[in-house]
Amino acid sequence: MTISIKRIISLLTVLVLLIGSLPVSILAKTNETANVLANAGEVSEEHSEEKTTATDSEDIGILFGKEYLNNYMGDDGNLVIPAEIKGCPVIKIASSAFEGCISIKSITIPDSITGIGDCAFKGCTSLKSITIPDSVTSIGKNVFEGCTSLENVIIGNGVTNIEELGLRNSKSLTSVTIGNSVTEMDNYEFQNCTSLQNVIIGNSIESIGYNTFSNCASLKSIIIPDSVKRIGTSAFHGCTSLESVTIGNSVTHIEIYAFMDCKSLKSITFPDSVTSINYGAFYCCESLENVTIGSGVTSIYDSAFAYCKSLKSITIPDGVTNLGEHAFNSCESLTSVTIGNGLTSIGKYTFEGCTLLSSVIIGNSVTSIGYNTFKDCTSLKDVYYIGTETEWNDISVYDGNDLFVNAAIHFNYVPGDLPEKVTPSVDSNVIINTDVGTATGIGAHSTVADVVAQFDGAENIKIVDKNGNSLAADALVGTGSKIQLIENGEVKDEVTVVIKGEIDGNGKIDSDDAIYILRNTLFVSLYPVVVEDDVDGNGKYDSDDAIHLLRYTLFPSMYPLK
Repeated sequence: MTISIKRIISLLTVLVLLIGSLPVSILAKTNETANVLANAGEVSEEHSEEKTTATDSEDIGILFGKEYLNNYMGDDGNLVIPAEIKGCPVIKIASSAFEGCISIKSITIPDSITGIGDCAFKGCTSLKSITIPDSVTSIGKNVFEGCTSLENVIIGNGVTNIEELGLRNSKSLTSVTIGNSVTEMDNYEFQNCTSLQNVIIGNSIESIGYNTFSNCASLKSIIIPDSVKRIGTSAFHGCTSLESVTIGNSVTHIEIYAFMDCKSLKSITFPDSVTSINYGAFYCCESLENVTIGSGVTSIYDSAFAYCKSLKSITIPDGVTNLGEHAFNSCESLTSVTIGNGLTSIGKYTFEGCTLLSSVIIGNSVTSIGYNTFKDCTSLKDVYYIGTETEWNDISVYDGNDLFVNAAIHFNYVPGDLPEKVTPSVDSNVIINTDVGTATGIGAHSTVADVVAQFDGAENIKIVDKNGNSLAADALVGTGSKIQLIENGEVKDEVTVVIKGEIDGNGKIDSDDAIYILRNTLFVSLYPVVVEDDVDGNGKYDSDDAIHLLRYTLFPSMYPLK
């Protein structure tokens, strides 16, 4: 029987229409497609039976979306996503799945889920917490954008990359845990999360990106794991509450402004893996008191520690060959500096404005000292040079370093000459600064017996005046006196006493000390002052200190020494 061409075309058309009307929720596995997903928008209860009769239900996956919300949403606002529906595994949360669902407060995600699509929870303004299980390997972009109430996020150990999660500017976010498989944190990821206090970074992160945690004003501490190699530009810029940072042993580069304006940071130790501290990395860290630079550092760039107003001493190791301009500019509390033997040139303005800097140790590799390097270092009185006088005279010293040139130069200095053996008792108030050989913490009107009693092995401690004359037990100890350790009749070690407000060395605070400070303002070289002479605490030595001292002698409780 002959079938017309027209009829064949009609039959084919009907067949195509029938195939097109089949529910897309029934999908079988092929060699090219595994774990095929049923489209969330087209899955319904009327098709659920058809899904369960498929030949291999393990190869059928449900793309979970908004149409399931009523079935799995509790009255308390907790959405519990099931591991399977009618025998079919729920394996992915669709893109924009719950976008704008303002009633969701928390979400429980089963271990069957392997992926979360873009914008999945965007605009869930009541969502407060979420834990992403280890089964999830991928998270789309902007999944949490607009989740204004989100406080706690835990990202499991299966996720390898997080990119634009949408958490930037999340003002309610207080805690973040990043799993152990994530290798990189994206730029700006947690920027301006002003309530963020607790961050746990997984041990696979290799770099912290540009501005990742900048302006997280509530963050108090951070531990950077050994896996991290680079701390990016402005990564923690403006974390004003950050007090403690632990840097892992693989970090090599700390980029520009990385910790700028971390005004509460008190201490930082660089492991030997760090090779460079970049421009402005710790600029204006006003509370930074202690810095330990590892042996691997070769470059400290411009303004790296400028305006670290609480920094008291710094040792630049032998490996440093580049010390940038303004590196320690305006470190107003800096009293001592040790510069290793790797440095040939000290840059312009490096220590400008370090008004309390009293001693500098310089290696004999230095050949030039830049313009204004030690400008306004008004307390500088001792320079210890690891070299001969001939070598010293070959150093090119540029303009603006008069205070440095006019200090007492101690040639052929051997590291370790400064005190190591004079040891106060555990409960003593005396503090020994081994960098400059001073003893502080001793009060005015203290007798020799009072001071000796504060040292271990008191029977071996002797105190002499500034001219080297022995002092009786009832004599007063003054600024300039020496505390000596005597062994077998020989002086094995000694430190110089410095007493705040006691200027002229007689052991008493009186009007003579005020007169001494006034003379200093006219004749600096004849009447030198030291760190402890800044009695009003403004970082300067001037007539105001003299006035403060006079007031102190009359009203000590009203005008304490600062």
